[in-house]
Amino acid sequence: MMLIVILNTIVLGYRYSGMAKETEDIVQTVNHCFTLIFLLEAILKLIAFSSRYFLDPWNVLDFILVLCSITSLSYHQYVADFRGNSSTTSMVARTLKMGRLIKLVKGMKRL
Repeated sequence: MMLIVILNTIVLGYRYSGMAKETEDIVQTVNHCFTLIFLLEAILKLIAFSSRYFLDPWNVLDFILVLCSITSLSYHQYVADFRGNSSTTSMVARTLKMGRLIKLVKGMKRL
């Protein structure tokens, strides 16, 4: 899972102003895949730990980040495409999702 978090962080940081539409579409598709992976992780942990899942603050952070990711992707897909630019909202969502990197660094102290 550590590799997925690192790859997701790289993809999140890859966006830049003036990026070609094709590249932006690829980055968006990869971002959808990462969101699906993290959603599946949260669902599996919820099934395995049931209500104990929310006793771990890192699981709560993961759950919030997954919800933010889904909300951001939904907004980008349905509202922003209708209205036009969503760069500010997307930037805020990407910043929040970088919180996974903080979890990764904290977890490395245990190694």
